[in-house]
Amino acid sequence: MGQKVPVKQFDESGNVVIKFEEVGTILVVTPHITAENQVLMYLKPERSTYQFDPNGVIINTNNAETRVIVENGQTAVIGGLTTQDEVESVIGVPLLKDIPVLGMLFRFRQVRTENRDLVIFVTPSIVEEGIAMKP
Repeated sequence: MGQKVPVKQFDESGNVVIKFEEVGTILVVTPHITAENQVLMYLKPERSTYQFDPNGVIINTNNAETRVIVENGQTAVIGGLTTQDEVESVIGVPLLKDIPVLGMLFRFRQVRTENRDLVIFVTPSIVEEGIAMKP
């Protein structure tokens, strides 16, 4: 679940080049089957956000890396990518809330903190060679 954000960069000759960066919730999984028919997985979850700045785009990234061994069909659980966002909302009487100074009587400003924890469940399944070849 992500989106691509345009980021301006300069090449060796000073020309502006636009590169698209992936931003959002990204999970990279590299599975390996062991000799005991278990699955060794390299997991790299990432949660990133962006904001525009006068100098360009700022990308904030939280990520983790782990390796886990599970039996065929067993579920691995990963957690810990926690974010805390401060959300501000202004509610009020339309038009009246926008009047300078006097508008403060007709609007309400609310600031709340949102905590989010990303928990990922990964269940690998080994597909037998004969089953994988059937149409």
